[in-house]
Amino acid sequence: MEGGSQIHGERLTAWEDKERKVNPTGITSRGARESAVICREIRNGRIRPGFVGIWNPTRRPIWMRRLGRAGYRLQVIYDRMEFYRDRR
Repeated sequence: MEGGSQIHGERLTAWEDKERKVNPTGITSRGARESAVICREIRNGRIRPGFVGIWNPTRRPIWMRRLGRAGYRLQVIYDRMEFYRDRR
């Protein structure tokens, strides 16, 4: 399948308006670059997922600070994933 696996499809960090859902249930990232884009999209009010899953535990203080300012709280750490939940 061109453009991504059948399970994940294409993983975009520059969503077009027609592809972006304002309030998705959850969103995950695969690394620091995608995590930074997700944090920026949340901060700018373009998306507001119920939870955010980040795969990059070595940079936890950065994501905790960025997502904390946006109203998220670290909920659980599982294996190599961190899950933040919206406090609103």
